[in-house]
Amino acid sequence: MIHHTPDDYDLIVGYLGASRDIPDEEREKIESWILDHSDEHRLSESIARIWASGEDMSGKVNMAGLIRLLQSIETPASRNGRYYSPAGIIWRVAAVAAVLTALVFGTVNMLDNRLSEPDMMLVTATGSVGEFTLPDGSHVWLNGGTTLVYNRDFSAGGFRKVKIDGEAYFDVAHDNDCPFIVDMDDMQIQVTGTEFDVRNYTACRTHDIILREGSINVSGPWGDKHVTMAPGEMLVFNRETGKVMLSHTDADNYCRWFERFSIFDNEPLSDILINVSRRYGVDLKIESGVDTSFCLSVTMGGESLESIMGVLSYLSPIAYKIRGNTLYVSAE
Repeated sequence: MIHHTPDDYDLIVGYLGASRDIPDEEREKIESWILDHSDEHRLSESIARIWASGEDMSGKVNMAGLIRLLQSIETPASRNGRYYSPAGIIWRVAAVAAVLTALVFGTVNMLDNRLSEPDMMLVTATGSVGEFTLPDGSHVWLNGGTTLVYNRDFSAGGFRKVKIDGEAYFDVAHDNDCPFIVDMDDMQIQVTGTEFDVRNYTACRTHDIILREGSINVSGPWGDKHVTMAPGEMLVFNRETGKVMLSHTDADNYCRWFERFSIFDNEPLSDILINVSRRYGVDLKIESGVDTSFCLSVTMGGESLESIMGVLSYLSPIAYKIRGNTLYVSAE
């Protein structure tokens, strides 16, 4: 067995931080090394040393490369049939998110030039979930492959503003004098204090908002008039057609993906599949003929998408295929 020294970890972290363009083949080898090695503690120490060094890393840290690396690391039972501990993956998300927050210093202006000096960033890897507390005490849960940025002076200008690429659930601290704004590129949400879920993945043709509690105002490219949402409503904006649709829904079906366990007791397949879609960050396509009213009981925890769909297809009259980022469900 090879025993790695602290210098080994410093070299890996330093290389990732300094290299501007890592070839795909080399990047994959580094990812495999990170996943395969058994000593998480020393890598954590290496990141902490760089963070605590006090050195100004602006211009040295390849933020795009680090984010791409973090988001490309696969989670349980994916790479070469091997299983990787969810706890280890969660550790990596927390550690790298912390170091990104400390090191960004003006290097993320590529994300949005409308957000002045966006020098704080939170990132989660694909297949992982991160929970964070914002400077105002608001809580946010980030789904896999999500990036959230905000200004260091969080409440400057009389409002609290964040920009999201991915999916997030917000529990916003109430403040009438300082509205909370979520920038979703095509849409903006303004709120003083409430709970809601937003999905704004760049690759998805639709972006949506689900309100669980309180009230929010949503503005977008459909005109000057904003849409005021009430609890239990879902707003979907189609980027391709420019159409917006507001409907009533069971908000809990869309707002449970960040829970450690989701327990369904004799609940309809439609509700369970929606939860699967959100939990694993995939688009859901249900073909005609599927009996979505079929009820069953199941618990979702740290299983892979393949594992949970295997269970659902065994317990209910459905078949499924996973192609790219889309889950297709058909009648058996």
